[in-house]
Amino acid sequence: MSIFAALSVAEMFGISGMGMLIVFSALVFLMFLIYALSAIIAWAESRGNGPAAVTAGATAGASLVPANGSAGEVALGNVDEATAAMLMAIVADDMKLPLNRLRFISIRQVD
Repeated sequence: MSIFAALSVAEMFGISGMGMLIVFSALVFLMFLIYALSAIIAWAESRGNGPAAVTAGATAGASLVPANGSAGEVALGNVDEATAAMLMAIVADDMKLPLNRLRFISIRQVD
């Protein structure tokens, strides 16, 4: 004989209602946890501790944090490496982006 055979219909609805209440309360808890974490992250970024502060600092004239990585090889056409590096740095500064976010395919001198 099953354990549920001894329960009435009202008791079964009560047990299933209690299960749904537990599940939905856990979902509401997770929702508030996500809201709290997003508020903490937004607060940290507004204080200058996050990625949004780096972008905002670039527009305000502050220096950017150097980024790691490379975007590939550059073909130099009749341009020495020092001049090419200077041109890449000028373009990155004008665009307010770290140098590794830009991809230079070739640099050549135009007469």
